[in-house]
Amino acid sequence: MIKRFSLLSSAVLIALPCLLKADPTVSARVSATDLTVNNQITLSIEVSGVNNVNGTPNLTLPDFDTQPAGQTSSYQWINGQTSALVTFNYVLTPKKTGSLQVPSITLNVGGKTYNTQPIAINVRPDNGVPATGAAPAEPNGTRQVQVPAEGLKPVFMTATVDSDKVYVGQQVLVKIQFLKRPEVRFGSQARYSEPDLTGFLVEPLKKQEFTTTINGARYDVTEIPYAVFPTSDGEFVIGSAGIELAVHTEPDPFDPNSFFQSFFGRNEIAHLTTRAIPVRVRALPASKPANFSGAVGRFKMSAKIDSDQLEVGKPFNLIITVEGVGNIKTIKEPVLPELHGLRRYETISSSKISEDGKFLSGSKEFKILLIPQVSGQLSIPSAAFVYFNPAKNDYVIESTPEIPLVVKPGKLNQADQETQTQAAPPGQPLTGVRVMEKDIRFIKTGKVHPLTRPLYEKPIFLLFNLFPPLFAFVAFLSRRQSLLKIERAEEFRSRGALKNARKAIAGARKLVKTADATAFYGAIHAAVAGYLADKLALSASGLMWDEVDQRLALKQVTPKTRQEIRDIFDLADMARFATSSFSDESRETALENAERVLNQLNGAL
Repeated sequence: MIKRFSLLSSAVLIALPCLLKADPTVSARVSATDLTVNNQITLSIEVSGVNNVNGTPNLTLPDFDTQPAGQTSSYQWINGQTSALVTFNYVLTPKKTGSLQVPSITLNVGGKTYNTQPIAINVRPDNGVPATGAAPAEPNGTRQVQVPAEGLKPVFMTATVDSDKVYVGQQVLVKIQFLKRPEVRFGSQARYSEPDLTGFLVEPLKKQEFTTTINGARYDVTEIPYAVFPTSDGEFVIGSAGIELAVHTEPDPFDPNSFFQSFFGRNEIAHLTTRAIPVRVRALPASKPANFSGAVGRFKMSAKIDSDQLEVGKPFNLIITVEGVGNIKTIKEPVLPELHGLRRYETISSSKISEDGKFLSGSKEFKILLIPQVSGQLSIPSAAFVYFNPAKNDYVIESTPEIPLVVKPGKLNQADQETQTQAAPPGQPLTGVRVMEKDIRFIKTGKVHPLTRPLYEKPIFLLFNLFPPLFAFVAFLSRRQSLLKIERAEEFRSRGALKNARKAIAGARKLVKTADATAFYGAIHAAVAGYLADKLALSASGLMWDEVDQRLALKQVTPKTRQEIRDIFDLADMARFATSSFSDESRETALENAERVLNQLNGAL
């Protein structure tokens, strides 16, 4: 034990100066090193240790067709040190089979030239055998997990799409999966960064949690799915997702295979990211039917009425339902031809969405209010709904059958009588009520006398004349108060800080019994962060802990109180990616801590 402690101390003393003065590092990695000739891989050039890179990598890849797939930037905090990571992404398509190579790539960073290591790529003929590193993991039921090309680790993160070549408006299922071995324990921090989905309409789906077995090893999987819909054609990139979390480790410096080997304590900050995924979006075929409104997916349509006792003047509803797979919320009302013998009113629509994590599906209901104007044999004609089916690469027209109606005689109100149609459908008799003529009121002659005193002679008229100057005075005071709030904005924010924070705490208390830990701890975080932003004249959305801590220290807030505030922030961040729920007791304790911190801050600020 003494020898191991001595060796560990020596390693720390040797490594520390190098870590404090480390130069930027440039490396290259690919998503797979074994593939078939018709597949693609992603090449990532990573530059760590700098905030930005002025130049771009010098790519000369004679064995591959190269397509840029965007640039991403991220930051990580490891053992108190902040560093940055800039990644250049490219999609590579092999030109031939055999043993190919991604040669050393040159990049200028900060006036110095850096070179990456060459990467060997094996490209096989397309004989139906899946490529190594690109095949799904061993399934557990119907679950599948993509194994990263660099191999298995105790914790890792992956991103997949169900298709990378789609049409405009076609649903793409994006899955972000976080995997960990059961024996891995987390510390107090967990910060999840969503992928950049610029160019897509995004519908988050229900988070899934399950277990799987990969190469004989058991993993707990947290899956965050998104249904995304491209809004235009072209080349797009689904950006990298990331998570930063503290992993509780027990380092062993004599174990060279330990993934979490570390000389700096029992909690290591791990920063995981997924690869950027290029998506090619095709425009819809130009041969669009006249009634096409933009729906893409697989749908079916039905129609019915909600009453079988129809009378003239008695309203009923025509209900048209469109259901299927696609962006249900954006579906527009199906086309209904002109109605004969029926008066139509405004349509009311409602949606039911299924977010089971596999895809976005559901139904949209259009309820149309109708009032019969004539009695006899009527009908509701067939409604039409046009959509594009990506599986068939063609437009599909759904239609409903004609609905026959038997309308009994009844009464119409005055408005319906005046707009009653004068003819039933061809071949059908008109038996409803019609207005033939109206009485004419006679004009009376003679001197006209007012029935009551003129309004200008009544006291109430004088009272109403006082309202304009009174309104002008109130407006003047309101305007003056608004200008004062603008001129002394920080002072007014500071005055209302505690009141706003207590309202937010009250809102959080209502969420104690809910299953959503993210909403509860997010409300507590918003209460404390909003109070600090108002008191310190900062932006609540861009609140940075280092700046907050520095300002609180200048205000002579005790280190204990500052640590309690940081604990609240860390607990809220951890709840965003927790794999288990929080107990009611822990939530009550969090509420009490937040209220106590606010009271302490109110006395100090």
